[in-house]
Amino acid sequence: MGLCYIASNNSVGDNEMLNAFHVRADYGQWRIEGMAKQMGENVNGDEFAKSGFEGHVQYSPSNFFGFGNGFSKVGVQYGQGLGGSTMLGRTFTNYNAYSPGGVGFIDGSTEQTLMSAVKDGDRTVRAQAYGAISVKTGCSSCCGLRTNIV
Repeated sequence: MGLCYIASNNSVGDNEMLNAFHVRADYGQWRIEGMAKQMGENVNGDEFAKSGFEGHVQYSPSNFFGFGNGFSKVGVQYGQGLGGSTMLGRTFTNYNAYSPGGVGFIDGSTEQTLMSAVKDGDRTVRAQAYGAISVKTGCSSCCGLRTNIV
């Protein structure tokens, strides 16, 4: 079991420090994670979230989805407030702002401040499955499926 505190601030933008407390536990092929997030003020306005939470449950079969040698992972994430929308699984970093699903990736010209433009009632669910299979030639092929339900 692991516990960590993450303090992240925008390298671009004016949001206050994001305080995040992350806990993770592994039980055999299962992983369970949770994160609570809090900011003193959200510069996007009073109607936007100053706190939130997210959770993640993942199962890792010992092969490629039951078909052969390799690995696979199947997981579900849920987040609300600062744990939902573009903040699901993220803290303030340039990578997170401009990675796929981040506000910079959607707009291309936004800054990290817009990452926190989520409301207390915003909820996000993400289901994902991915893995790789090894074939007799020694090569491996990756395939995955990632679905967001907002």
